[in-house]
Amino acid sequence: MAPNTPRIARLASLMVVLGACVLLAACGVGPDRVTIESIRSTEAQVGGKLMHRPIIVAYRSESRDHAEILATDLPIASLDPAVGFEGLTGQITRVRMFAVPIAGKTSLSSQAANTVIQHAVINDGVLAVYGGSGLFRPSARPGADPLAGRLGGGTMRLTRSSTRLVDPIGTASIELSLTAELNAPMAAMIAARLDQIIEQTESVLPAEDEHEASPEPEPEP
Repeated sequence: MAPNTPRIARLASLMVVLGACVLLAACGVGPDRVTIESIRSTEAQVGGKLMHRPIIVAYRSESRDHAEILATDLPIASLDPAVGFEGLTGQITRVRMFAVPIAGKTSLSSQAANTVIQHAVINDGVLAVYGGSGLFRPSARPGADPLAGRLGGGTMRLTRSSTRLVDPIGTASIELSLTAELNAPMAAMIAARLDQIIEQTESVLPAEDEHEASPEPEPEP
């Protein structure tokens, strides 16, 4: 009996598509979400957790290997830089992917990273920015619309704040699932708001560095 050539061809095409999905590690990622959770709390603080359910997710890209994904739960009106942060509550996440992971060549360990991550929290005028990195697995190369992906096992810590605050998070893990539309103007608008937050905050040393930087008390005469 002669082989069913069309059926074999369709099966081969399906295997190629499935192979591409495995290679890029995400065909569908579900609802947009970002979770930051303590893995080592700050001194005298219990572990904390941040949950982010963005309502706007957009990305921009200048090449097939790089993408900047922005996600926020702020309404568009609150992205206006003329709007103050007092009375405003929300979060912004930025994922800068600088390399697309390749099966067999890119390490998939928790120590691997192909992103720089920033996560800003606005709480009625108080601003905090967490920074870190992780391995983002996209559904396709940048340029696709939409671009979905997942990141798990990344690490974060508080890097900037508008005032000295008690950080309930400490060293934290980050997991996220995002599906972003290719929308450079929207991504730029969210990024500008995040950059404004960064400009209005000051660098925060890690707890151990802050302790080392503190002067030793003068001995009593």
